[in-house]
This record gives sequence, C-alpha cells and structure tokens, in this order.
Amino acid sequence: MLSAQTCPDGEMTRILLDAKADPNAKTSDGGTALMAAARNPLVVEKLLKAGADPTAKNAYGNTAESDSCDRGAEGFYRVCQLVRKALGKPACEPGHCN
Repeated sequence: MLSAQTCPDGEMTRILLDAKADPNAKTSDGGTALMAAARNPLVVEKLLKAGADPTAKNAYGNTAESDSCDRGAEGFYRVCQLVRKALGKPACEPGHCN
C-alpha cells in the first residue's frame, strides 16, 4: 500500500484496495499509507473511504494530520483538510492548523 501513493492519480491505490489490501498496514516504524500520501489528496480520499485510520501514529508520534498540516504546500494543505474532516475537526487556514 505504501508504494501506491507514488501514483499521482490514485489508480494503483484503487487497484490495491479493490484487491483487499489493508489500508492500515504499517511499516516497521509504524508509518501508514495515509501518512506516506501526505501530499496526494486523491490517494488520501481513497484511503479514508477504505477505512484508513487518521489517528494512527508512527514510532515518532507523527500522524497523517501532523505530516500534512505542518507543511505549507497546496497538496499538503488539501490533505490536511481531508484528514481533519475525517477526525471531525474544523477546517483551518494554511500555517494555522495546529
């Protein structure tokens, strides 16, 4: 699942999810596909719809929210809003999400 986030249109993510890949699979340090997709809103939407856990933390305490909201680029900001919505949090302005 983690390498699927490199496909910008989210097609590989869809294929893997259709094949029953686990959207919450973790790396050895606890990273998830949702964290890895911090700059790709198309992939993040698919992962969240498939049940990816937006509260998952890696070994360093990072979450998909912190990985996306702590960056200022447009893709990261859109992902930040998607993750915050999944968490039931209000939208925020770029640079003022935490």
